[in-house]
Amino acid sequence: MRIKNLLKSLIILCFTIITNAQENSRTFQNQHYEKINNQWKVFNTSDSTYYPIQNNVVAIKFVVNTSQETINSFASLNNLTFKRKAITGWCDFQINETSIDVFDKCTTIKTVNANIINKLEIPTQGLYNTSPNDPSYSAQWHLNRINASGAWNIATGNSTVKVAVIDSGTDWTHNDLGLGNDTYQNIYLNSGEDAWSNPNNPSTGNGIDDDGNGLIDDWKGWNFDLNTNDSRSSTTHGTAVAGIIGAKTDNNLGIAGVAGGLNNEGVKILPIGIGANIPNSSTLDDAILYAGAMGCKVINLSLSTAYSQEINDAIEYTYNVYGAIIVAASGNSGVDNTFFPSNHPLVISVGATTQDDTRLVTSNMSENLFISAPGINILTTTLNNSYINFERTSASAPIVSGVIALMYSVNPCLTQDQVKNILKDTAEKVGGYNYQWNPNNLGHSLELGYGRVNAFLAVQSAQGLNPNILDLYIKDSTDDVGDEPNNNTQIIWASDNIWVRNSNDNGLIHQNPEYSSNGVPNYVKVRIINKSCIPSTGNEKVQLSWAKAATDLFWPYHWNGSYVIANTPFGGVVGTLNIPILQPGEETIVTFIWPVPNPYDFTTINTEPWHFCLLSRIIATNDPMTFTESVNLVDNTRNNNNIAWKNITVVDVSPDTIGDQNNNIGGLIAVGNPFDHPKVFNLEMIKEDTETGKAIFEEAEVGIKMDDILFGAWVRGGKQSHLLGETQDEKRKIIKGNNIILKNISFEANERGKLYLSFNFLTKELTEKSNFRYHVIEKEALTGKIIGGETFEIKKSSRSLFLANASDLEVDLHEPITISAQDINEPATYNWYDNQGVLIFQGKDLQIASAIAENYKLEVISTTDGFKDYKEVEVSLKPSILESITPNPSSNNATINYKINGANSAYLMVIGLFGNNGTSNNYILDINCRAINLNISDYITGLYTVALIVDGEIVDAKTLIKQ
Repeated sequence: MRIKNLLKSLIILCFTIITNAQENSRTFQNQHYEKINNQWKVFNTSDSTYYPIQNNVVAIKFVVNTSQETINSFASLNNLTFKRKAITGWCDFQINETSIDVFDKCTTIKTVNANIINKLEIPTQGLYNTSPNDPSYSAQWHLNRINASGAWNIATGNSTVKVAVIDSGTDWTHNDLGLGNDTYQNIYLNSGEDAWSNPNNPSTGNGIDDDGNGLIDDWKGWNFDLNTNDSRSSTTHGTAVAGIIGAKTDNNLGIAGVAGGLNNEGVKILPIGIGANIPNSSTLDDAILYAGAMGCKVINLSLSTAYSQEINDAIEYTYNVYGAIIVAASGNSGVDNTFFPSNHPLVISVGATTQDDTRLVTSNMSENLFISAPGINILTTTLNNSYINFERTSASAPIVSGVIALMYSVNPCLTQDQVKNILKDTAEKVGGYNYQWNPNNLGHSLELGYGRVNAFLAVQSAQGLNPNILDLYIKDSTDDVGDEPNNNTQIIWASDNIWVRNSNDNGLIHQNPEYSSNGVPNYVKVRIINKSCIPSTGNEKVQLSWAKAATDLFWPYHWNGSYVIANTPFGGVVGTLNIPILQPGEETIVTFIWPVPNPYDFTTINTEPWHFCLLSRIIATNDPMTFTESVNLVDNTRNNNNIAWKNITVVDVSPDTIGDQNNNIGGLIAVGNPFDHPKVFNLEMIKEDTETGKAIFEEAEVGIKMDDILFGAWVRGGKQSHLLGETQDEKRKIIKGNNIILKNISFEANERGKLYLSFNFLTKELTEKSNFRYHVIEKEALTGKIIGGETFEIKKSSRSLFLANASDLEVDLHEPITISAQDINEPATYNWYDNQGVLIFQGKDLQIASAIAENYKLEVISTTDGFKDYKEVEVSLKPSILESITPNPSSNNATINYKINGANSAYLMVIGLFGNNGTSNNYILDINCRAINLNISDYITGLYTVALIVDGEIVDAKTLIKQ
């Protein structure tokens, strides 16, 4: 018995051990997770480190072309809340369930939704790579060791160079970084945002996303961890990193940064926070992408985290699209592996050295290590205007970032490969290590990479690569880095570096030009950048031209005033201005004064004004067009960074917006054939592919209206289309999805028609989203070559909502009725449609002289802003009935009164009761009459049932008394 009990106890113990192991150890997608101190952590094999996971968060990358509607439905079905979406396509979702097994949940999500999920992972938290020491040194020995003073004889830090410090946050009130007694600062101030009224109080911004990047008042960076514009921190890590790079130099205060200027502005630090104590890795990809979008040449990551495809994609996008150099600390575990993200092949991995130029024992080493820099007792800035000694690879990485910033200061034209090659070739082979261990990578050591950085040699080498060729350019989009041809920008006619202001202010948001019969001008702003490494002369010019909004604009005759309709120019030159002298990397904004032509010229199919397109061209003998210009403006703009183009119609959907005669709010554009021979085109309409939330055609009714010429050309091509719904007007269609195509528009030579796009928001579909983009693209049908396009920016104002409402009715056949719409208590149009979609009445009360069973549609459109709603109203027929029998009792004749509603046949059946010889008589009824007279003189005295049979079924019955 004792043996049995002992075996039983052993079995229970083993089961308990196995169960506990399963409860505290899991494998998910080939990664090992352990529950340590009641916190799930993933074991990262490259650095043998456990990283905690984000609680109840899952990151998902959907398959290409998964619609937002599908994603919204997916989130709802899986009890997830959408958190954010990165430009690389990764979406983060909060799991809304408590006490769940996150691994089982993620497995179920991925398995059940395998048709739409490309990749799924559980985000983690990272670790900052340093342990700050107490202050013990006052000398900045690292600056002497890397020969910073020699580098400063060449460059001290150009304020046009931006360095992102993605870290715990940066104290931009520190006198050695921000505004102090020297009246300048090395903190980047976002020129796209209005300044805070109190420069030290982030809450005093104007509350507006002035630059349209989705972040409100990000004047001094952004805190992605807390989703706020206060990019400071309660911990010192980020401030220490920022000080090493950009503390103000030669200002009689504190310390000198590697690229802090010389008694003047140095490079600019963009503070980005991702967590005060622990780096929130789930926001790291957004932070990297933000830094790239803000134009940072260098991005410093003094941190490590578990490998993430989400972060990987952000690194690759920022490196390849924005052209940024990313520098990361190798890690502080003293192992033979560099940690992620420093081990990414596109990232410069930095190790740490000591005062005797040997590897700091805690510094990670591997074949992925790129370079090293001093990493012990590095004096730098900390909170409260103080200073500390900082160490480990978190201190080494910003030294290298500062050197790269100096290289860009002297030569902004350096490519990323050139930066890496210069660092590699100028690094000092210190420490006595084997720099020949790999015959395929000579000059590299496992301990220090290519050696310890030398600032002077690196900056000197960068200066020697400085080309003596001027290159000014105007960006086609935020991701345009000035390459020729520009293959980054897809929609080439929507430059954000050309914009209209109705008054000469500092606003950066494009406005529709406003016509004034009194000649009051508008102002066109053009931002010009010196991409080259030499200053401009001040003799270069920029020319601005205008044309009517169209998808078929050819160069030059649509823009120089030679193309005329009805004695009115279709376009013309606004003016030509000198460009001020620009230093390397510097930019300026020139302002044109523009008396806007009458936007109602040529308008024939509506009362909406016909807006304008703008074209800017840099004209300079010392900076000519790289590619010869042709008539195709798309090719000209893509090939030459001297040219930028603005075909944007702003549709402000707000009270008192002017629409067409049917309250459709939108804009008018021309579509045509600019060639001297007949040609066939396709017209494609698509939403902005990076836009999140509902597409415009999901939240609004998007309509297209063709004029006679465009409609005729479409008819000649066979009236082919994709995803278009019909309306009562054959020339007007409703858009039913994305990638709408009007196919085979067959134009004659130089023929052009007009297209009106309208956007009527549907009150039942409204979200908080306020800005939408929609593109119209004209292509040659045979070759698919783009001729041009127009972009619509739709801006929706908030307003109180209304609903279309009218009650269903039950009526007798052919009865006169009135269906009344509920008043929405604001000016509106009430339209009534029959079940064929034909408009039959306008007004609140629809009167029908002879009712039948039918459905009607009520459309209510606000006349102030075009918002609309629909209601289906059902008119159904009452059941057929026997109304009365008179007289009753009756001796000889009885009149049967009845109503037959919506039947094909009917008759009466009279059945005798209680033994009246089984009498049963049928009487055919005229369904269009209301009564029949029965002769019952031959009926035996007694009770009879009179039944009404309609289309073969008994629907009513009454008792007849024969006396």
